[in-house]
Amino acid sequence: MPKLRALPWFLFSSVCFAQAPIATFPPALRQYLELSSTQVENIVRLNNDHRQDVSQKTRRSLQVQVEIRDETNREVLDPMALGIRYAELEAIRRDLNDQLKGLRTKVRAVLNDAQRAKLKALEDASKLQPLISEALCENLLDPQVQVLPLRFSSGDGVLSGVSGVLPGLIYPSGCVFPALSITPGPRPLEGLQGSADAQP
Repeated sequence: MPKLRALPWFLFSSVCFAQAPIATFPPALRQYLELSSTQVENIVRLNNDHRQDVSQKTRRSLQVQVEIRDETNREVLDPMALGIRYAELEAIRRDLNDQLKGLRTKVRAVLNDAQRAKLKALEDASKLQPLISEALCENLLDPQVQVLPLRFSSGDGVLSGVSGVLPGLIYPSGCVFPALSITPGPRPLEGLQGSADAQP
């Protein structure tokens, strides 16, 4: 029995794109590329159109996965029905991949020669990211410092009822550090919950 193939991340994330407000174009990137208002509008329009199309195909792919589950649970399997649905999932994946390549070509066409040269500099810099990550892990470079909102909640812990922001050092996920040992006070840190994504 063929297994359901894992779909690309953008099939699932596109639902969030459809439901959440579309963010404005990053000001720092606009300044770096020296984009005009017309260029920004064109890039945002192209990306929004792509998000809508991806959202539609995502809904269909999720529906097909439900149909595959139902077909798989039947006592008597229908190879034709399963094959058609697996083929549709693959067709959606290929179509989205082709559309993403086409989108990037269209977006880059909005730029002039000087702006494309700056974009090429960003692309070249991104290729150094693995080396930068390794240098950070080996403490050859200073990590980024970012203020992370943390929320602490509940009962009898030392930090119970405390909320606010704490500075956090941003390291690559591959870095390995010795375990941090914390000795609590008379009472354990029960119910201590911290999240870098929570709002203060």
